[in-house]
Amino acid sequence: MQIPLLKNLPFEDENILEFIRNPEKKEYGYRLLIKKYQERLYYHIRNLVKTHENTDDVLQNTFVKIFKNIDSFENKSSLFTWIYRIATNECINYLQKENKYNIRHISNGKTQYDKAENAGMDAEKIFSNVEKSN
Repeated sequence: MQIPLLKNLPFEDENILEFIRNPEKKEYGYRLLIKKYQERLYYHIRNLVKTHENTDDVLQNTFVKIFKNIDSFENKSSLFTWIYRIATNECINYLQKENKYNIRHISNGKTQYDKAENAGMDAEKIFSNVEKSN
């Protein structure tokens, strides 16, 4: 299904959610959601994760979580606030997982991963960085 340029579409979040909740238009609704929020989320995640490749991975995981949990969105906040929180949580999960290992390059070109004793940022530092980036 071809998606017209979003800037020419009058779709608000409520319209996108209606598409997503309609089984016949669900895929179109998801595509609109991605078009609308992908760039904003990318830069938020990139600010925390730092590399393009890792940002893409976290962004993909974020959209998978959004798709799996969209039915639990209760309109208690804006859709973007809900999505932003998911993206932030995915960043925290990624950073906690990634920082469990120190990376040591070996002369033969292979990379060896060693468990770090006190590696990584704690949750408070991550939340602090998120607050500063807003």
